[in-house]
Amino acid sequence: ELQGAYANLASMSDDDPYIPKVDIPMFWTIDYYTTMHVTLTMDLIVGGCFDGTQNRLHYRGINSDGDDGTDELLESNELHVTAVVNNDVTYNYVNIDLSSLDGISRAKDLDVISSGLLTVMNNPLIVEGSRLFTPQNRGRMFAVF
Repeated sequence: ELQGAYANLASMSDDDPYIPKVDIPMFWTIDYYTTMHVTLTMDLIVGGCFDGTQNRLHYRGINSDGDDGTDELLESNELHVTAVVNNDVTYNYVNIDLSSLDGISRAKDLDVISSGLLTVMNNPLIVEGSRLFTPQNRGRMFAVF
């Protein structure tokens, strides 16, 4: 069962080149409290350096209080990209929260992986989140410690 969960994760070898917009980097956000600074750094890299789009994690401090109007989008039956500006940096988020099994199920139902909206996928639930990938849209998992 576990091996099947990782079947659509691509290798990082030179023999298996990364294909932008097809392969999706999956940042394993291990734990909010121990990786808060790493996670915020990833926000800056994806948002500030690459102008990329990532999924929203409900526990992410930058926009988890609902004041930015994105909480209700987590219940939507459609995918939306919301721009959140913080300290003159724009962060683009797809309204998918992968910090829960319900969020992963919703992501599967809305087919977020093949939507082309994600530059990077943030995911604390590595086994369940890995099952979202397909042979056509493979994941490339990485973690920062």
